[in-house]
Amino acid sequence: MVKNYRPGGIGMIPAEKGTYLVHAYFDDSQIELVKSNILGWQVGSERILTPLVVDPSAITREDWFVIHPDGRVECSDGRCWETVDDWTMEERRLLRDSTRPEPLPDPKPAPVPEAVQAEKAQQDTEAS
Repeated sequence: MVKNYRPGGIGMIPAEKGTYLVHAYFDDSQIELVKSNILGWQVGSERILTPLVVDPSAITREDWFVIHPDGRVECSDGRCWETVDDWTMEERRLLRDSTRPEPLPDPKPAPVPEAVQAEKAQQDTEAS
């Protein structure tokens, strides 16, 4: 049975048992997965599904991730992975790449504008 629980929504459908909202937290080489049971799916007026969980602050992040009962992981932006391991490897790689320092700029001297070159040439001419 479809029920309307939230303003602006057009209904709710139940989630399959074993569907979780998950967040990955990385600490050095360790990873911690925090899971929340998804009780159902809120159907928005734009046909967007939002997971219904006990802790509503769990979906306030930009991207949220869902583990389905068959082991697939889906992101709210449409990305999908076959396994939790595939997802965590990519998240770890993205985190590692985002914490790398920017490469240093090329140590070439800055070009001197033509006006500065002309002024210097005029000063040299006046000095001689």
